[in-house]
Amino acid sequence: MQLVEITPNVVTYNSLIKGYCDLHRVEDAIELIAEMPLKGCYLDKVSYYTVMSFLCKEKRVKEVRELMDKMVKDGKLILDQVTYNTLIHMLSKHGHGDEALEFLREAEERGFLVDKVGYSAIVHSFCKAGRIDIAKELVNEMFKKSCIPDVVTYTAVLNGFCLVGKEDKVKEMLKQMYKNGCKPNTVSYTALLHGLGRSGKSSEAREMMKMSEEERWTQMPSLMVL
Repeated sequence: MQLVEITPNVVTYNSLIKGYCDLHRVEDAIELIAEMPLKGCYLDKVSYYTVMSFLCKEKRVKEVRELMDKMVKDGKLILDQVTYNTLIHMLSKHGHGDEALEFLREAEERGFLVDKVGYSAIVHSFCKAGRIDIAKELVNEMFKKSCIPDVVTYTAVLNGFCLVGKEDKVKEMLKQMYKNGCKPNTVSYTALLHGLGRSGKSSEAREMMKMSEEERWTQMPSLMVL
């Protein structure tokens, strides 16, 4: 590029940053971030988010916060709702529910509204880790904040109860879903059937299957758990 007198722009650098992160060479990516302004190429949020994504995966939250400071001080970029939503989803995706919840609280303190998608991501993370009590507290919190859980949120909790063998709580959650006008979908019933099947409760699974059929729902692969 230099030989043919083409000047690298932010897209060029972002491609290099992503390449380094894909190769787990995050230190090289951070060096590029420091180098860009010196070469007259100013970073955009993609530059930072790419490195943050890798750091979130590795639970290197301290370094994420350092980059957030750089975004504001060096990059003159504003930490907004998109920034916090991005971090919440990245951390939740990799099973770091506590850290994701920390950023959710910080976002709310700054006056940003985290929607049900962000809450659901954290709920799912805690459920996968078997920490159902915290997940339930978050669902209750959503109601208090008029952020009504949807079928995705409920399905995550249902699946979590199945994973820890609390099938009795499943029925309670189903009742709560119906009470709040949220009907289980194919994914919800499939999660329940697999959970009951793993626990050897084939009779309850058949009962659940009958209930789902009465609601005109069919999912042939789910029969495999019986």
